[in-house]
Amino acid sequence: MIDPPPVRRVAWRRRATALVAAAAGLVVAGAALAACSSGSSGAPSGGASGPAPTNHGTLMVVCVGAQAALPITVPGGTVGAAVRVGFGPLGIDVTPDRRTAWVAASVSGTIVPVDLRTRRPGQPIAVGGRPSALAIVAGGTQAMVIDSVNATITPVDLVRRRVGRAVTVGITPVALAAAGGYAYVADRQTGTVIPVRLYDMKPLSPIAVGLDPAGVVISPDGRTAYVSNAGSGTVTPIDLSSRTARPAIDVGPDPIGLALTPDGRRLVVVNDADDTVSVVDLRTGRAGRPVTVGHTPIGVAVTTDGSTAWVTDPGSGDVTPLDLRTERAGRPVTVGDVSPEAVVFVPAG
Repeated sequence: MIDPPPVRRVAWRRRATALVAAAAGLVVAGAALAACSSGSSGAPSGGASGPAPTNHGTLMVVCVGAQAALPITVPGGTVGAAVRVGFGPLGIDVTPDRRTAWVAASVSGTIVPVDLRTRRPGQPIAVGGRPSALAIVAGGTQAMVIDSVNATITPVDLVRRRVGRAVTVGITPVALAAAGGYAYVADRQTGTVIPVRLYDMKPLSPIAVGLDPAGVVISPDGRTAYVSNAGSGTVTPIDLSSRTARPAIDVGPDPIGLALTPDGRRLVVVNDADDTVSVVDLRTGRAGRPVTVGHTPIGVAVTTDGSTAWVTDPGSGDVTPLDLRTERAGRPVTVGDVSPEAVVFVPAG
């Protein structure tokens, strides 16, 4: 596997690269064994529009070390059986009807559907390359898939299971979010966000943000994107109507994962380097006191009632709830040494 160009320290990406490389070795070994025995060998986020406000539902946690998506029933914290989704799973998003999660399996070169009622994987779609992140668009009928190694974005028709032409975007694209007919791609190497017009898959002029952008989310009204800058310790808001960056907001060191509350008033930011979460009041543009969670946190999802943020902690092998009313961390849910990273919340009902 080709490593991305070296940049300022970002622990989450180094871990993901190492785990994917290890998974690649398993794929090669598996193919060799098959040949010997047979002689031949063959997450605006995708949540539903206006879901009911609740803190009851299921977290789908992508566990790189287990090659699986792990369902956790919340708020109780019951861990379900792992759903195998291929080698090197990194990204996840959910269709608007909340029936299917799609997982990007980087080493397998596929995106994999998971039936959220039966918790069973469906037939993968081979997209090639190293898919690392995806966003569900067009009412759940299409996915936009990022390949961080080959620096492309690829449209996939999820109904016809057809893969479109890959388009070069940036140098090391690592995250994306979509709204209003555009995808907004965070490019780690250039310190920019690149809008991509979806109807003709045309990348537009990059928008400069901070150093080492790692995550991007879009406000519920579709007017603002928020970008975590791991190398700057900031979050940059972008006015999507004018495609201009606003003044950056200071958060903690190495901010990675982002999630908005449903009312769009607060932004939850995961700070990887000091094991904390910052909650930003977007009306004032200021972050509150950082809240300690587990070790080397990366991903975050907020319940649809806005009461709880769930934070993945690969270094400690758990998922930590953060009460957004008191801004205090609760008892973590242990998942083990499986590197829980990307996460989405699927409301019950």
